[in-house]
Amino acid sequence: MNPGQLCRVVATFIEDRNGRALVRLPNGSKTSIPYDAIEARGARAHFVPAQDGSTVTVVCLDDDWSGEGSGFLDAAELLLAHVETH
Repeated sequence: MNPGQLCRVVATFIEDRNGRALVRLPNGSKTSIPYDAIEARGARAHFVPAQDGSTVTVVCLDDDWSGEGSGFLDAAELLLAHVETH
């Protein structure tokens, strides 16, 4: 791999941290990443916060499904429920 190349890494979601996903990497270290960099169980998605921060819309790029959560974590849970039922 070269610097700047994209890669997929299995990571464990820990919590929302200032509008970013705090994750644990396979080596045990932690980092925060933007929510739109996450593929939840194989689903590619974009997370879009409302201008006023009141809600977060999640759009599944695999089938154009979308949902609206009260925050990033709620939106991620909606996406996981969608993926598990489809």
